[in-house]
Amino acid sequence: MCIKNQGGLIRASASVIKVCEEAERCFQRMHAVVGDQLPKAQNLLLAICTVVLTEVGATIFEDLNEHMFDSTPDNNHVFTLVKCVAFCYSTIRVHHMAKHNSVPPRGKIITNKIISV
Repeated sequence: MCIKNQGGLIRASASVIKVCEEAERCFQRMHAVVGDQLPKAQNLLLAICTVVLTEVGATIFEDLNEHMFDSTPDNNHVFTLVKCVAFCYSTIRVHHMAKHNSVPPRGKIITNKIISV
């Protein structure tokens, strides 16, 4: 599928998409537990980043495998990259959840059905 590029948009790599999908799975599991309520856990975003890193950490960014072993475990760029992507996605997702829960419904949802007379 070829989508028109509007002024130099960058397409995400398969690894970035995998990280975002795993973060979304975390949100879906959390939604199954708390329902439509906002989560009230401390360090929620960091916990999600840790879960995402645990689930997909070794299977993504294959291009950086050699570089990963050149650095020390506490200064691993691959792990930092996974945490950064998961944190950014989670931040956007939490803001969306908060906005969705704080905005009251605006009335009936109108569908685009054609009614025969």
